[in-house]
Amino acid sequence: MTTQPGAYEQPPQQEQPTTAKAVKKRRRWPWVLGTIVAFGVGATAGSGGLATQNSTLAAQPAPATRTVTASPAAPAVQTVTAPPVTQTVTVTNQPPAAPAPVQAPAGPLTSFGDGTYKVGTDIATGSYKTSGPRDSGIECYWARLKDDSGGNIIANDLTAGATRFTTKSGEYVQITGCDFTKS
Repeated sequence: MTTQPGAYEQPPQQEQPTTAKAVKKRRRWPWVLGTIVAFGVGATAGSGGLATQNSTLAAQPAPATRTVTASPAAPAVQTVTAPPVTQTVTVTNQPPAAPAPVQAPAGPLTSFGDGTYKVGTDIATGSYKTSGPRDSGIECYWARLKDDSGGNIIANDLTAGATRFTTKSGEYVQITGCDFTKS
């Protein structure tokens, strides 16, 4: 082989295989068919176990005799409807009774609790005492007042124990947290 300048020699080429390996496609139908067959075998085996159990139960012998005791029949119930009864009632209307009048205390009080009282009208004049406050937890407060405004205090006390005071006619007395009685 003669070569000309500028011409390149090409190496001999290898022959390419003419048969290309074909990509295998996976076939799915054998798997589907196998799954159906396996399901059928399992269902048959499962129902065969039930058939065996049912046949075992059915194969047990039934009792030969059975004794039944019957009670006598209950007497028949009869319903009797009574004839309607007419009854006459006489009602006399009376006026409602008058409520009992609230009785005012006879004279001024000699024992009292919380509130403001006028001496001589609401409570009697004199000395009053207490054993102390009630169980409410509030201390006992008393005040003698010139009037019922609460601002003109003659005497007062806040105590947790026994105490006493003396009133004069025309004064006011204010009490909180305890009960006083005339002594």
